[in-house]
Amino acid sequence: MPSPLPLYKVWHIESDNRRASVVNDPWLYGTDSPDVTRCLYQCYMYAVLNDDPEANHYSLPMAFAPIFDAHTAELVEIERLPRGAGAELDQETVPWDAVEPVEYGERLLGKPYFRQDLKPLHTVREGPVLHNVFYDGRLLFHRVSMSEMTAPYGDPRAPYRRKQAFDLGDTGFGLTSNTLALGCDCLGQIAYFDGIRTTGTGEPVEMKNVICMHEVDEGIGWKHTNMRNRTLVIQCTATVMNYEYILAFVLDQAANLHVEVKATGIMSTMPIARHTSSPWGTVVAPGVLAVNHQHLLNLRIDPALDGTGNTVVYNDVLPVRDDPTLDDPQGCAFRRTTTAISQPGGYELNLAASRTYRIINPNRTNAISGEPVGYRLHASPSQMLIMGPETFNSRRGRFTTKPIWDTDYRDEELYAAGEFTN
Repeated sequence: MPSPLPLYKVWHIESDNRRASVVNDPWLYGTDSPDVTRCLYQCYMYAVLNDDPEANHYSLPMAFAPIFDAHTAELVEIERLPRGAGAELDQETVPWDAVEPVEYGERLLGKPYFRQDLKPLHTVREGPVLHNVFYDGRLLFHRVSMSEMTAPYGDPRAPYRRKQAFDLGDTGFGLTSNTLALGCDCLGQIAYFDGIRTTGTGEPVEMKNVICMHEVDEGIGWKHTNMRNRTLVIQCTATVMNYEYILAFVLDQAANLHVEVKATGIMSTMPIARHTSSPWGTVVAPGVLAVNHQHLLNLRIDPALDGTGNTVVYNDVLPVRDDPTLDDPQGCAFRRTTTAISQPGGYELNLAASRTYRIINPNRTNAISGEPVGYRLHASPSQMLIMGPETFNSRRGRFTTKPIWDTDYRDEELYAAGEFTN
């Protein structure tokens, strides 16, 4: 095992009397090989040059990353990190090239402007979960929850190719929920809901105000009758390491359920040599690289539209061509087709066909259209996982390869990446 001492010499500061400390940013290891069976943590290290608890430690990344056993705390290995454009490593330690950290400045806004209540909390994995959602007396959903989110990093160099967060499965939106307050978090008339976490010995601990519910004016709803659009927002904020995620379920007056996820915070950074660029990210400060990555989320819906027996179909809007039974000399005709999904699996969007998916109850008929009652799914077109199917990143998060998944119901299957993500 390499000695950590030479690695620390890179960061020895001789010309500055300021106090410095080292911050550990642990990531679940992932794997490069199916033979790895231990639960490991890769710890990325950062230097902090002051005592301010709000200091931005991501502005001074260090060029080594120890690996620990998650159960025994054994130091398994210390990896050097590449600092150039490629995968090559520094052959020896180099003198400290002092740079000023990119800090939040108290002098800019003053101390009262900084949040003091963002601290790790511990509760359930998913954050807020909606149960038995009704609209005007009609049952729509049995259960709706955010199932998983993964953030794979697109740097092929070791150890960065293993860098892949599962922010629900590894950490938990509920585990890191903030205590919410009037002002930045929620506005207007608010109802707060507490949460419960457990200690290591199984004792319950109450968490105050981790979910807020409030109404929001969303502008014009229907101008024909001068009606405003009011929505009911159920929201939590989770601080997961370098990001804050604001998860909101938004219910409107037309029975729509919108799911919004917003992110604020700061990028997870890596070291890079001065005056060097990298194809795997963007240099955001001297010696600091922000690596390319994705955020891919999965929403789990357990429908109960007017009862049980729900299924899924998709509709395509297609032109009608060469139909001898149709009098259409100008070729203007197009119509909607309906295809039932008969096999569980992942399904694609089709923008060219304006494809939409619908949850239907074949045992209940809409009195106006004569068709089965349905609830349409609007999945925003977006890029799926960029990494190939042969990668461990894809194998750990197979849900990221398709925008729509239709699966049979099983009581124990709540999480898109499985109960354990590693």
